[in-house]
Amino acid sequence: FESRNSLPPTSQARLDCQQEVLILLWKTLDENPLFLDFILTRCDVCELVVPICYLMYTARRDVAQIGLIHICTFILLKLSGERSFGVSLNR
Repeated sequence: FESRNSLPPTSQARLDCQQEVLILLWKTLDENPLFLDFILTRCDVCELVVPICYLMYTARRDVAQIGLIHICTFILLKLSGERSFGVSLNR
């Protein structure tokens, strides 16, 4: 008998959509200043910066991932343009 499902019922398939989610985050930060202010003042910015830096670090040697690095750079530039970003990093 061959299995109809290649994954056990409780497992989850991995989706590689980091680039699309980062584009959505970047455009939301760019178009919605209230969301940017909310992220910088009420959330832990390190929970956002550390995964972005990790994605940049893992994609640094892959030429096909240059777009991912650019999007991460745009997000970090957008965040670092605000004074509250530096303040929240120092907390």
